[in-house]
Formats: sequence, C-alpha cells, structure tokens
Amino acid sequence: MTSGRITEWFSALLYSTVDTKANAQTIAQLIETGETTITSDVQDYNESTKEVRAIGNANWAYPEAQIQASADEIRYVPTGGQVILSGNVQISQRGERLRGKRAICSLEQKQCNLSQE
Repeated sequence: MTSGRITEWFSALLYSTVDTKANAQTIAQLIETGETTITSDVQDYNESTKEVRAIGNANWAYPEAQIQASADEIRYVPTGGQVILSGNVQISQRGERLRGKRAICSLEQKQCNLSQE
C-alpha cells in the first residue's frame, strides 16, 4: 500500500472518548467510504503495518455482509483483508448470533470463523 492509506473497500470510523490524539491521527489515515465502521474507547494505528487496533467496548459493523460484532479488542489486518476479534466476542450475521473468545473475519469472503480458544 502507498501513502499510508487503508484499501478503499475498507473504511473505519473510529470514535474515542479516551485518546482523542490517537483518534485524530487514525482518522487522518483512513479512507472514509462508509462500508464498515469500528468504534471503541481507544484506537491505535500502526503506520508501518497499516493495522488498526480498537480496544475497549469495541464494535464493528459491516453492512454489506450483514455483520454486527463486539469484542474486547478488534484489529483490522490489511495484509490478509481480515478483522480479528478477541475477548468476549459476539457476532450477529444474517440473523445468527455467535459467541466465543476469538474470531477471524475475512472481508473478501464476508464470513467469520469463531473459536472458543
């Protein structure tokens, strides 16, 4: 990827009540297409890996895939086109509700694999 931007098919809107500096830096790096939304208490953006990490009261919405999810931590990993949810994971997709400790969601395949580990 170039110019420190996340791919166009993924957009994140990050909301922070704790760390407004991190929030402002992260939002400046994102392309806001409205396709997906991540909210949390605190966010990190890693400039070198382009990963976004949302910590505390983390929620993710991906309307195109009809996914709503929450977890203690949510990470967007652009190299694999994945969203990784950890801790108290709850996912709702097309009417199904799933709970577990960890989930890996593929943005390309529009599905999540839940794990109890």
